[in-house]
Amino acid sequence: MSRGNWLAMVVVFTVISGVGNLQAGTTGGFTGTFMRLTPDGMSAGLGGVTLFENASGYAFMHNPASLLETDRRIHAGAVKLSLDRYFYGINVTMPLPPTAHIGIGILSAGTDNIPGRDSRGYYTGDLQDEERLIGVSFANDFSSRASVGIALQIVQRVFTGEQNSWDLTA
Repeated sequence: MSRGNWLAMVVVFTVISGVGNLQAGTTGGFTGTFMRLTPDGMSAGLGGVTLFENASGYAFMHNPASLLETDRRIHAGAVKLSLDRYFYGINVTMPLPPTAHIGIGILSAGTDNIPGRDSRGYYTGDLQDEERLIGVSFANDFSSRASVGIALQIVQRVFTGEQNSWDLTA
């Protein structure tokens, strides 16, 4: 690949990334940031350094083409963090003969037992903030030098709580 083609690809990628960030704006543009973590004990203990490891089973979220490096696997993990935070996940990765692989997973991250208060400081009930991701990835190996992966991810944000007042709670 020539230097000019490489530079053109970098410029196009930068412009596309910038437009995507501008469209997100400040109205929920950060939903789904929990996907940078993985809910397995080894990754939590090592500070997330195993995030892009092909054998982790959670590669279906970040690099669907790397599904070709995994065998049939089932991963389930639960990480309970401080301040009533949690991170749960389960996924399945399997080959589809002759050259394809598929990965399906569900992730959930959130916070429980947030005490809600009104503007006067009175307790209004407990709140819960949770994000869920349902993801499906498909990868196919076309040759020894070319493989393609595609991922569909649906992110849902849920904010629930007991509110017994018309006041704003936090």
